[in-house]
Amino acid sequence: MKISESSKEALISDFLIYSCAYYKYGKSLISDREFDIICDKLKDLRGSKGNWDSITHMHKHLIDYEMLNTTSAYNIKEYPTIVEMIVRDEIRSKA
Repeated sequence: MKISESSKEALISDFLIYSCAYYKYGKSLISDREFDIICDKLKDLRGSKGNWDSITHMHKHLIDYEMLNTTSAYNIKEYPTIVEMIVRDEIRSKA
């Protein structure tokens, strides 16, 4: 999987997918540096109120500034079903 370049909504998905893979399934699908880049991009959007507010992704409420600042989503207890499905498929495809 590649980091999304174009869509702010896709960055939300990337953050959730890669953190779910790591924290729930113990699998790193991307490098730590790549995850840091996703967090930096989202942090920039979060710091620009208008940009963050324009994101329409239905799961953006799961991501807070502290997660982006620490590049960690360890405190997400339950991931959306769609995220888990994508992660399981990606893990299976790499097996």
